[in-house]
Amino acid sequence: MGWVTYFSRQWGLVPALPEPVREEPVEEKGTLVVLTPERLSGRNPEHLALGRRVQSLLEDRGLIKRVVEPRTLHGA
Repeated sequence: MGWVTYFSRQWGLVPALPEPVREEPVEEKGTLVVLTPERLSGRNPEHLALGRRVQSLLEDRGLIKRVVEPRTLHGA
């Protein structure tokens, strides 16, 4: 999940996402999802938690698929 991600409507509808995520319709073609109003930072634990939560919601809907498993805090 990036700071700004586009989802084509042909793959399904974007579910309601938690605040502060914004969902912007792109005509009748799809949805632009903006994860945070400020620039996304990998050093901000709140941004990381929000990204994981949104990614999980989108995975449950089949809109995205995890390609690489996240590293653990211990690098294993």
